[in-house]
Amino acid sequence: VPGQAVKIWFANPDFWFRYQAGQYCFLRVPGAGNLDKAHPLSIATAPGQRNVIFFAKQIGRWSRALANLAEKQKEVYIEVNGPYGTPSVDFQDEGYRIFVLFAGGIGLTPAKSIFEHLVSEFQRGRPLKKVLLIWSLRDSELIVSLLNEPDDFLNGYQREIERIQYFTDDKGVSRPYRPFEMRIHYTGQTLNISKPLHPLHETISQRPDLKGIFSEVERLSIDLGEKKVAVFACGPEAFVSKITGICSRKLCRSTVSFDLHSERFEF
Repeated sequence: VPGQAVKIWFANPDFWFRYQAGQYCFLRVPGAGNLDKAHPLSIATAPGQRNVIFFAKQIGRWSRALANLAEKQKEVYIEVNGPYGTPSVDFQDEGYRIFVLFAGGIGLTPAKSIFEHLVSEFQRGRPLKKVLLIWSLRDSELIVSLLNEPDDFLNGYQREIERIQYFTDDKGVSRPYRPFEMRIHYTGQTLNISKPLHPLHETISQRPDLKGIFSEVERLSIDLGEKKVAVFACGPEAFVSKITGICSRKLCRSTVSFDLHSERFEF
């Protein structure tokens, strides 16, 4: 698929394959050289969807070998073991009503799973107040691959996504905000997308101001009467380290607790 990535999926119509948002599996192609060694890939879909999808970006030896195999367009057997992974922050805990998800590059895959799961949970009545996803990347083709699925999950939740809610600030003024928001921070040269994005996806041509985002979420949490925020970060080492550092400083200085679960790329 575009963006130097490989898409792997299998149908799950009866939901026989059970997993939680943000989990991963080990994939291997028996007898295929480098691919014979099991490799972890995050699940890019949310529980309850009829397909289970993985994406592998061509970065390391394993993912490049997978891309070479895909180009041959031959039918192969892929072994999937899992799911695995228990986040250090319990995203199922209904005590968390505000979430901020950070993703760098292909790190969107677990964040996308969590985001879409929270949308469906909100539709079922979970009292969520804000879910913000920040995606930073340089490859515009990756946007097309990861966000424009033919059976795009978000299209089924248009009402929830576009809903406007209100809160009263400390001056007694009623202010609107969107419970669900995805900001795509594109840091490449020219943004060239062949397919239109979902209205939810806001594109910004600059790096995310991480400190500013935390301050924004902190202010909103105080306005909404929330004392803790669930934070998820997945991406390159430098990207995740910055987020970890900000969370640590906020822990000492803020009345809002930012509880972080982070994952770093390993190839």
